[in-house]
Amino acid sequence: MKILQVNTEDYFGGAARVAWNLHQSYRALGHSAWLLVGNKQQKDDSIIKFDNERCRGLWEKFWLNCSNYFLPLNGKLKGNWRLIQLFKEIGQIRFRLAYNSGREFFDYPGTRHILDIIPETPEIIHCHNLHGGYFDLRVLPQLSRDFPVVLSLHDLWLFSDFCANPYREKMAENRFNLRKKEIIFKKSRLHIVCPSMDLMRKAKNSILFPAIIQSEIIPNGVDLSLFSPGDRSKAREELGIPPEAHVLLCVNYWKKFSNLEAILSAVADKIPAKQIIFICLGKKRNMQKKANLEMWYIGYQNQLPVVAQYYRAADVYIHPLKEDIFPNAVLEAFACGIPVVASAVGGVPEQVDDGKCGFLVSPDDPKGMSLRITELLTNSNLAASFSENALKKANSCFGLEQQAKKYLNFYYQALEEFKGRHGKN
Repeated sequence: MKILQVNTEDYFGGAARVAWNLHQSYRALGHSAWLLVGNKQQKDDSIIKFDNERCRGLWEKFWLNCSNYFLPLNGKLKGNWRLIQLFKEIGQIRFRLAYNSGREFFDYPGTRHILDIIPETPEIIHCHNLHGGYFDLRVLPQLSRDFPVVLSLHDLWLFSDFCANPYREKMAENRFNLRKKEIIFKKSRLHIVCPSMDLMRKAKNSILFPAIIQSEIIPNGVDLSLFSPGDRSKAREELGIPPEAHVLLCVNYWKKFSNLEAILSAVADKIPAKQIIFICLGKKRNMQKKANLEMWYIGYQNQLPVVAQYYRAADVYIHPLKEDIFPNAVLEAFACGIPVVASAVGGVPEQVDDGKCGFLVSPDDPKGMSLRITELLTNSNLAASFSENALKKANSCFGLEQQAKKYLNFYYQALEEFKGRHGKN
């Protein structure tokens, strides 16, 4: 099968990880696969960058060329970087006006020429995140008339007014954006995939519903050859983590924690004789220390083998977030045999079997979460049982190979529906 995937990135973020893992799986299975992205980070010929710059209008091209002309003078001409930024701002004046007024900007002309830059015509177009300043959503109706379009949801952007951030506490609806998207979806025919029932319910109760002609729930997969159990002592030695400490891990790049400091302080108070180390991958801050509690904010780690080592070094993976969709980090922890204590939000309850491979707690219950974390840190038999169950669940439900096969089956269904809709054999 000839498969074209589309996403904002090819490496950074959960959606990029899903798209890249599927891309590699398809090629390994002998399919012809291409990944088209707004921002290319990896050196791989099967990954192609959107060509929006070449398709820009004369005004934008002129000011972009001006900024490029002055680029070599950075560090040589005083105030040169300000001049470059000014040229870019002038060239992107339409985008800036739209952004400042809270309106979505869809004018990315490269979207209409995606078939010109890929080596072969695809049989299936599989879209992931279409936000991030690279894709013109207005092309979706025509694209879904010409090809079967599978659309995987990783957040709420497609049916929210402006933002991908789920469950915002104070959402000021922009009716203009919602109406604009609603018109697009009424003209589109899409095969929707969600990683959880929770997200699928939200999609079917939204402005996206008229576009849905087929739907499927396919959980995200994990590379089980990379994320797997390992020697905890060795992992700690490599990462510079004290061997006798209780280690709590969280992977979080931008989402809001729920009562994090209160939770960690309560855990440290309950086990005063032990050093408690909380490690956060994603956020970069100075180390914080209070009595027997240390909080390490390591920053983004782009080497996945290193990330896997952090999981192996941990006693418990904690996910005390106010909101989430279907976090890959929980699955990666399971694959490494690490029990999880998480907020019961979004699709997380569909990942964690409460009381078997982890604990689920309300995001507004810091006391309850600290008690559950303490329980796992102080009861080695319970932790070992949860670890075994977590590993079994990862292997039985969240393998990358399983995810790829489910998507391929759905592609064939989408292709058959498309042929039937267009009277093709």
